[in-house]
Formats: sequence, structure tokens, C-alpha cells
Amino acid sequence: MSKCRSDEEFLVPAEAVNNASEGSLFLSDSLRTLALRLIYQEVDFPLAPPEWRPPFPYRPGTFVG
Repeated sequence: MSKCRSDEEFLVPAEAVNNASEGSLFLSDSLRTLALRLIYQEVDFPLAPPEWRPPFPYRPGTFVG
């Protein structure tokens, strides 16, 4: 059986989220699938520079990455 530690933070695509609230998150991933996902490392996700602004105009249903 795959093991996931409760103190690890995993990168999970939005498609794997079934339900979310302020206090909980329900995933469609199995524990085995979750154990194969990348573990979040803050150093891999630097903050945007202070002068950065999101692109405009926004369009519903689109993602700009």
C-alpha cells in the first residue's frame, strides 16, 4: 500500500477535486495516485514580482499561465 504523510502538501490538478470547503477538500484520487503526485516545495513556486499584474480583460472559463 502507498503511504502519504499527513504533513505533506501535494500538487493536485483542479480536475481531481470533487468538493472543497473552507475546512476540507475531497479528491477523486486514490491514495496510490496521490502518493505519485509531486510534493509541494515552496522554492519551486516563487512569488510574482511586485509590479506584476494579471492580464486584462478576463474571460470566464479561461486560464492564463
